[in-house]
Amino acid sequence: MFYSFKRALAPACQRAHKQLQRVFSGCCVLCQGHSDAAPVCAGCARDLPRMSRDCCVRCALPWSPPGQCARCNRLPPAFDGSVACYRYGFASEQLIHALKFQGQLALGAWLGADRK
Repeated sequence: MFYSFKRALAPACQRAHKQLQRVFSGCCVLCQGHSDAAPVCAGCARDLPRMSRDCCVRCALPWSPPGQCARCNRLPPAFDGSVACYRYGFASEQLIHALKFQGQLALGAWLGADRK
């Protein structure tokens, strides 16, 4: 019985979800202020903790000489390399959690875009 009730409500839920996305699409994920088409407004994007260019090519942790850090040289991780645009902190942590646990899939494309 529950399955048939759930199946009957699915189209209505999908329509409501699409309408809510249209209404709130101009809303910043971090401050809930206005943002044009991006999920993060320009002010919050400027305040995100950018990673330094001086980082390990393998683990992306801060490292001043070019190449791999001492830790990756001593005990290489199971991956070849990584890229990090932002330091993991207050605002960037909120973005990652919204992407992973709140279904804010537009953040994936926004975080992956090259905005030097």
